[in-house]
Amino acid sequence: MGKIWTYYHKVKIVFGCKAFDTLNKEIEAFEGKKVFLVSDPVMGKIGVLDRAVEQIGKDRVVVFDQVPSNPPYQVMDECAEIIKKENCDTVVAIGGGSSIDVAKCSSLLVVAGGSAVNYLSAPQTFTKPGLPLIAIPTTAGTGSEVNRFMVGTDPERQLKIATAPPVAYPKIAILDPEMLLTLPKNQTASTGIDAFSHAIEAYWSQQAQPISDMNALEAMRLSLKWLPKAIEDGSDIEARENTMLASMYASFAFGNTGTCACHAISYPLTVKYGVEHGYACGFTMPEVLDWTWDALGSEKQGMLENVLGVKGKDAAVEKIRDFSVSCGTPAKLSDIGIKPEDIESIPAFTAPMNLKNTNPSVDNQGVIDILKKKM
Repeated sequence: MGKIWTYYHKVKIVFGCKAFDTLNKEIEAFEGKKVFLVSDPVMGKIGVLDRAVEQIGKDRVVVFDQVPSNPPYQVMDECAEIIKKENCDTVVAIGGGSSIDVAKCSSLLVVAGGSAVNYLSAPQTFTKPGLPLIAIPTTAGTGSEVNRFMVGTDPERQLKIATAPPVAYPKIAILDPEMLLTLPKNQTASTGIDAFSHAIEAYWSQQAQPISDMNALEAMRLSLKWLPKAIEDGSDIEARENTMLASMYASFAFGNTGTCACHAISYPLTVKYGVEHGYACGFTMPEVLDWTWDALGSEKQGMLENVLGVKGKDAAVEKIRDFSVSCGTPAKLSDIGIKPEDIESIPAFTAPMNLKNTNPSVDNQGVIDILKKKM
């Protein structure tokens, strides 16, 4: 490969049906006395929070169940203040990537001090470990439970902002496929496309390396086979288990490489046009694959072709397009309310770091060229 690369992972993973029931055992290993439980309103409605509180004990848990989708950084600040006020010493996150990201950031802020906006937008970085965090995902998409990335929204600037310090890994991830059984079709599909995007973007990243490639390819293989089945029948526990594995493998991949142009372009599609994150990432996957194909080289092209079951760039691009659209991703700009005259304004709201991480890197004109192919 001609370059020096690193790979590391720091999370204890407990995987399998009924793994959720090990929660209190894992908390006890930290000798935790008071737990801050972070989640969203849906988890309360479907009884998941009650199950968690019953395990932990009502007398030693503080529940925050108001995490919104695409949470603003102020929510992270609020949670950090509650943790300090209530003298909590352990954090548990239950939900999708939003809840886990809020838990990550707030558990670090308790130690570091200050506001999340200063860390997410990079003037500062977290250098000290936060409170012990146990992450329990209820979607198979973000992979936040096994990586160091966390994302928040700055509503004033209409930007999604992110950071990935090494100290942000959760201590433990509890991955229970049964937690996915109540996930609606639309969320199953959009979060599954997010996981696929993580995998394929890791594969064409500037930082790609052998272990990330291995995880990315396996994540794509599992997604292609099992995501349509999970969308069709949410009670298919085998499909749920394999989509959760796909999300985990994809996170192992992009957790070491970062994401690329699809995620960079997804941020304004979500913040400005309301497209769900997974679909926003999937929207440009075919066009970015076309952009990066030659840079992959013949060996990596061949391995990707094998996973996709096709031969050649055009067929690979079409396979990605068909898979993404069949899972509900919008096909054209008009499907998400973007007019041709709006395209030129979008690059200003993308994430430059992710654009640069694409191989070859994408500049503002590249973003415009990619989006014009979606007309």
